[in-house]
Amino acid sequence: MVMPLNRQVGIIVLSGGTQKRIIRTMSYETGLAAFQQNKFDEAIAHLLEYCQEQDAADAVTSQKYMQAHRGIIKCYQQLGQLDDAIAHCQGLIETKNNALGIWINRTLPKLEAAAEEAKHRAEDANESGDATVIDQVPSHQDQANEILLYQGIQAYKNMKRDRAIKLLEEYTESCTRTTSRDYMNAEITLVKAYRELKKFEQAIARCETLATSENFALKSWVSKALPKLHEELAQISPPPAPTADEPSNDAAASTDAATETPPAFAQAATSKTTTPARTKQPSTSSYIFDATPGGEAKLIKIS
Repeated sequence: MVMPLNRQVGIIVLSGGTQKRIIRTMSYETGLAAFQQNKFDEAIAHLLEYCQEQDAADAVTSQKYMQAHRGIIKCYQQLGQLDDAIAHCQGLIETKNNALGIWINRTLPKLEAAAEEAKHRAEDANESGDATVIDQVPSHQDQANEILLYQGIQAYKNMKRDRAIKLLEEYTESCTRTTSRDYMNAEITLVKAYRELKKFEQAIARCETLATSENFALKSWVSKALPKLHEELAQISPPPAPTADEPSNDAAASTDAATETPPAFAQAATSKTTTPARTKQPSTSSYIFDATPGGEAKLIKIS
């Protein structure tokens, strides 16, 4: 039995033997079905895949595209991952989908307020020793990472770029929540620190590594920052040195100047080489033909 085309994944052979890969187009429907079954992690994976396909095709103005992103954010809310929901919203602030942009601007402040309230609630419960929130108490490693993040951000604000880089690199290496807002802020600050120290190669390498990040907001920021970093690097990079077979412009100019012939001499040389020498012929107006008794013709000059 042949499956419907929009459900196939793989390679088909077209006329002439051309192969074409079929891209899954059911991610949207599969994601919505997973959401309705409360399979939020699965729903996020499918809806993100759909959104990435639409981004690649620059088809971001449809109603489905908006609903997919709203579904992702709601899944994060259901999972209690408010930081991830906020980070996803921040990556969509400049979306070309007007309806989605309006919804994001209205939703983002509510998410930020809910995240702040949840944080205070967890702190109060931790101080009172409430055992019901023991799962919300950060682990020792999480606390160490928070200190690294805080110190790294403060070092950057205090213009201590090298120290900020060291601290934030250590934080990003040990952070396991790569879709969180804290991770995104750390990576963005790292790239900015590299850039301000004129370390464009490191900044570009960092961005290229993050171009496939699962953090949608971070990936969106990187896609805009990377072209600018390449432009800045090109402006400060010296021109490539000439190879042995390719003399520099100055050397070529010197060679041309040394072998160039002055105009006057060139003209004289041209006239000498192009104009053939002519032998002087006697004018026939001063001579007449006469015949000798033997019948031989000869010229006789008229005096």
